[in-house]
Amino acid sequence: MINTALKDAFVASVENGNDFSDLVQKMQKSGNPAALAEQAQMQQGRGGKAGLAEMVVQQSGYSLPELLGYSADNYGTWATLAFVAANQFSQAELLALPVLLARIAFVAPEATFGVMEAISDGWLRGKASPNLAQTNWANLRGLNLTDLQKALNLPPATAPTELASRAAQFQANRKIPAELLELFWQEAENPVGSGNVIEKVTAFGGTFDNELRQAYNQAMLGHPGTAEAYQEGFLRTTLEVQNLKECQPGSLGYTYYHQIVDNGLEFEILKTHQLVQINGVTDYSGRRVLQTHDLWHVVTGYTTDGLDEIALQAFQLAQLGSPFSSNLLAMLMTRAALLNPQMIPYFMQAISEGWQHGRSSCPFLPIRWENFWNSPVEELRHKLQIQPFSGNLMAAV
Repeated sequence: MINTALKDAFVASVENGNDFSDLVQKMQKSGNPAALAEQAQMQQGRGGKAGLAEMVVQQSGYSLPELLGYSADNYGTWATLAFVAANQFSQAELLALPVLLARIAFVAPEATFGVMEAISDGWLRGKASPNLAQTNWANLRGLNLTDLQKALNLPPATAPTELASRAAQFQANRKIPAELLELFWQEAENPVGSGNVIEKVTAFGGTFDNELRQAYNQAMLGHPGTAEAYQEGFLRTTLEVQNLKECQPGSLGYTYYHQIVDNGLEFEILKTHQLVQINGVTDYSGRRVLQTHDLWHVVTGYTTDGLDEIALQAFQLAQLGSPFSSNLLAMLMTRAALLNPQMIPYFMQAISEGWQHGRSSCPFLPIRWENFWNSPVEELRHKLQIQPFSGNLMAAV
C-alpha cells in the first residue's frame, strides 16, 4: 500500500507540474523500496541532476543541458531530467517521470507531444551514453562543445518538433477530479494481474470533467491522421472470424486470426457498451482501436508480452494521444515508482522506444485494415512504410 502522505505529495507534484521536492522528501522518509534503491545507487557514486550539473560545469565549463544539446526551456528541462534518470538512476529524476506522465494524462494532455518527445529522447540518450559521473574529465578540459560531445560519445539530440516546442501548454491550471484519483490509486495499488486492467483504466474516462474532456479532444486532433479518420467515421461491421482462417498463410488475415486464437485472446478487447463516452474524437478512436489493436500488434511486430504491450501503448499514444494509453502508462509508471522501482528502467525503455516508433510510423487510425486481409504482412509493411520492432526490451536495459 502507498501511504496517504506520499499520495498527497505525488498529486501535489502532478498538479503543480514542476516541483518534486516534497515528493522526494516523503519518499525518503517512507521506508519505501525506492528510497533503498536510491541509497544503493548513491553508494556507487551516482548523483542526481543537481550534483551532476554542478560537476559538468566545474569539469567542462558548460551547463548540463548545453552539453547534452538541449534548449533552456521546458523541453530541455524534461529531456535533461530523463537523461539523468537513465544515466544516473537518481531518485528525484526517476520520481519525476511518472509525475510528468500523470500530468499529461490527468491535467494537461495538450502537452503530451512536448513531454513525450523530450523524455523519450532524454531517456534513450541517457542509456546510450557513458556514465557522466564516472567520466575521466582530465583529458577533456579545454575542448570546444562539439569536440567534447564527440569525445564523450554522446548521441545527437533529436530536434523538437513544432508541436513539441509548445511548452506553454504544460502550464494548464487544473485539479484532478476526486473520483478519478480514487480510481487511479485503487488500480495503482492493485497487484499486477489482478482484475481486468483494461476495463478499469477505461473507466477513468467516466470521471473526467468537461475541461479535461475538451483538452483531450483538442490534443487528439493535433495527431496526424486522427481528424481525417474521425471525419470519415469508419467502423467495420460484424467480423466473420472463421473467414480469416481461410486466408493464405503469411497474410494479414491469417496472421491476425492466429494471433488471437493461438494466444486465447478476444477479437474485441471490450464490448462497445463497456466504453465510457468522453467526446466525439475519443469515442470514435476508442471504438476503432478496439477493433484493430491486435492488428497493430501484427504489423508492428510487438508481442503480447508485458513490456511489448507497454511499448505498443506508447506507440498508440504517439499515434493518437488517446486517454486510455496515457492513463494506463501513467498508472503503470506510478505503481512502479512507488512500489516496485526496479521496473522503472524497463518500463521507460519500452515507453521511449514505443513512442519514437509510433512517431516515425504512418498514421494507423485512418487505415482500413479490413481491405488488406489477403495481403502478405511483409508486403503491407513495405507498402505502408512500417518498420517492425525487432529488438529485445528486456535486454535493452
